[in-house]
Amino acid sequence: MILAIWQRKPIIVVGGVLCLLLWLGQQLDEITLNSLVFLGIVFFLLSKIPKGKSVSPPTQNYPLDGRILSEKIEKIAQKIDLLTKEVQDIEYDTKETDIIEEYKVFESRLEEIKNSLQRDYINVGILKANPTTSITDLVEKLTEKFASVIKIQVIEEAEGNDAIVKSCEKHDLLLVILGEDLMASQRDLIRSLKEKWHHILILFDDINYVLPAEKSLVINSIIHSLANLVDKTEIVTISSREKVTKVRRYLDETRYEEWEEKSAANYQKLYENMTEVIDNNSHREKLMLATAYRQAVSLEKEVITELNTIRRQKALKVIEKYQILTATATFANPVASIDLLAAAAINSQMIFDLAQIYQQPLSLSQAKQIALQIAELMLKLGMVEFSTQLITHILKTNPVTLVATGIIQGVSAAYLTRVCGLTFVEYYQNNYEANTQEINIQQIQERMQQVFASLKNQNFLSQFIHKTAFLFQG
Repeated sequence: MILAIWQRKPIIVVGGVLCLLLWLGQQLDEITLNSLVFLGIVFFLLSKIPKGKSVSPPTQNYPLDGRILSEKIEKIAQKIDLLTKEVQDIEYDTKETDIIEEYKVFESRLEEIKNSLQRDYINVGILKANPTTSITDLVEKLTEKFASVIKIQVIEEAEGNDAIVKSCEKHDLLLVILGEDLMASQRDLIRSLKEKWHHILILFDDINYVLPAEKSLVINSIIHSLANLVDKTEIVTISSREKVTKVRRYLDETRYEEWEEKSAANYQKLYENMTEVIDNNSHREKLMLATAYRQAVSLEKEVITELNTIRRQKALKVIEKYQILTATATFANPVASIDLLAAAAINSQMIFDLAQIYQQPLSLSQAKQIALQIAELMLKLGMVEFSTQLITHILKTNPVTLVATGIIQGVSAAYLTRVCGLTFVEYYQNNYEANTQEINIQQIQERMQQVFASLKNQNFLSQFIHKTAFLFQG
């Protein structure tokens, strides 16, 4: 109990101890008292020294199993099937059969992911962060040592960590070569790779360091920097080529002997670490499972992106239809300001149709409630007033356009309908897995502000306004 209080309230404990010491001091001579007080002060000062957080080196984190991967593969297969069906409703310049054939590539890749767990080798990727390391020699040595149980690929440099992480996707084991202390960007890269369930070995190439103390200092710095990312047993030292060191021994104050000592390239610690990984069948299976899951997640994102592209095309047609309806209804019954209730009635049907496109279980009554909330948000955010003023200004600068209240209100209503429609397109594309009748109004507001900001472009507004106003000419 005292230990627990000490960990949480060290000052209270120290104060109590000092009081106890002072009380005891009344019973002792002056020398003993001074000694005890001195020890108490030292004890207190030590307690104030900030201590680094104790971070246990992470074990390789594999929150995956075959069941999770199978479920992911099944979901991807369903999305590919859905993609093939939905493409039939879109008009393309190219033949529909050609597009469907392109999507069959997704099916082939999914099949490859399924079969990848049957491999009898592991894919090893080498990330070179040290220009002085001989990659060719390292590849030759590893290939010679492990023969058919590994396949090695040197990963080319790419712009940005995201691109590097993407290029590492298919590798079961990554070797990251360092030649000096770790940079912040390299640490960020290693963190990003770990988040993707990569197993990483950090190779410190010591060829640029002669003094053992200097080399030890750099290695300890790397271990400390990666303490909460990589186990220190996964940081190994190599010498990628022969080192020649001049040695001088003094015989007396003026005379000395000098000679050169050579040390061969050394990969022994790397061999031992890789052997431990490769010979452990369970570990190898986990490495391949993590790789398969990474590739499945990446494939799923590509399929969803393609699916969203098709659905967006459908959604834009729906939005344009309701833009015209809103503009026409408002133009036919112009009032001093936009009739948001009338617009909400039309927008509710549009929201319902968009939910159907994105296969979200939204009822028409719910769509009506959401449309009213959207109207309130537009008023609250000042979108109605801003759009009306801006559209009035642009219309007045065009001498050909007949500037009438009906036209201004009709175009403004159409513009706000577009904002509403695109807001839901963005919302559904970013919540494709939600599959719920509940709509997050906070997220809707965030998406609406983003869409509104993107549609304030002067060129877009001019084209939109004149195209919509053209409906009322003649």
